Amino acid sequence: MTSLRYALVTVAIDRLAAAIIKRLPAPRAGGGGRILHGEPKEAPLTERDTIAKRDDQRAAAEAEARQLILDAERNGTELLKQVRSDAAKQGKDLLRQAEERAALRAQEIAREAEAESRRQREQAEQHLDETAEFIVERVVKH
Repeated sequence: MTSLRYALVTVAIDRLAAAIIKRLPAPRAGGGGRILHGEPKEAPLTERDTIAKRDDQRAAAEAEARQLILDAERNGTELLKQVRSDAAKQGKDLLRQAEERAALRAQEIAREAEAESRRQREQAEQHLDETAEFIVERVVKH
């Protein structure tokens, strides 16, 4: 996993460096362009100077790319922490709402059970006299 991440970061740095280098002005070899009045004439660049300048530009571009990647990782980490925090808060809120609904439903079920119990008790009390009379008749006959 680490080597894959290293490879991805390396590719990202190379691409960013290439993009930054493309934006830089091309070096003028030999100073062959037109010089406007009052503009100082630059000394012609040697091949070694051109290569050194290009290497310096590449190093600067790579450093900028590394910094961009570090900033992106830092911002991504902060965003991930915020998303996790928000998700935890939302999860707690949803759990609290579910517990409230469950408590209300439990109260409703308890009321329904109490009402059903009361109804069955009243029905049994209505038939108590009949049941007692039936039992007495059975005992007396035998």
